[in-house]
Amino acid sequence: MTAPRAFAVLLVGVLAIGGTVFPASPALAAALPELTAMVLQLPRVDFNYQLVAGESFRVTFTIDRPAPAGGTLIEMRHFRDSGPIHTLPQQVRVPAGRNTAELVVGSVPVDPATETATHQQVSAHTTDGNLPGNVTLFDSLFAVARPATDPRGNAVTHEAETGRLSGAQVIRDDSPYNLASANAFVRYTSGSGFAEFTVTAARTAEHWVILRYANDGFSTSQMEVTINGARRVVTLGAGAGLGWYRLDGFRGASLAAGPNLIRVAPVRGATPVDLDWVQIARA
Repeated sequence: MTAPRAFAVLLVGVLAIGGTVFPASPALAAALPELTAMVLQLPRVDFNYQLVAGESFRVTFTIDRPAPAGGTLIEMRHFRDSGPIHTLPQQVRVPAGRNTAELVVGSVPVDPATETATHQQVSAHTTDGNLPGNVTLFDSLFAVARPATDPRGNAVTHEAETGRLSGAQVIRDDSPYNLASANAFVRYTSGSGFAEFTVTAARTAEHWVILRYANDGFSTSQMEVTINGARRVVTLGAGAGLGWYRLDGFRGASLAAGPNLIRVAPVRGATPVDLDWVQIARA
């Protein structure tokens, strides 16, 4: 991208849903710091932010006064308009005594065959864990496929539900609140289960292997990724709960020219994650 990086702030008043405004109670509004800015640190194209899909971006939140003891929670939501773009945690905390917090968000790659950018809207507001504050900010961003001239090459995404499954089942959800890509993911039903994919590489080279997954818990989990018989244990970060996805992976996977067999399975004794997709990209 050649567009200059921009740091922009979009302030919107209370969020109106269905033409109705839902303000917080006066007592809560007075007690909670107010969210005054949400800045997406990305190139700005026209009125929207834009990124190359698969990259990460940073969001900075600002509240109107230093956070009290215990900090101030900011709750986030994203609305899927034309396909999932990023993995967004439910909350970020502004530390006590500070009035800003930063968050790095990983973005979901766009299939290079996709001709149009995917669009997402993000909203945020302060909260005490039960009721929101009196101001909600939102902004939009677009993700475009990685240019063919990028030396890292375009990533190829393999939806988990399209793999060969054993001890695992496909869960489909067409509700508007489902954040899984293609409205489906794979849930492991056995400690010896697996999802297996055949990945064709143009030439022998090192690749990235990236997993999009949901982890139901506050601790890390582990999964085994086996490539052509070579096993590797991957530690996956704690999540905000099932239905909230994040990205993790590793570089240095050696793929041979032609077809390669990749298997993703739970580590014995570890709680398996829900697998949304496996992505392979040339390193």
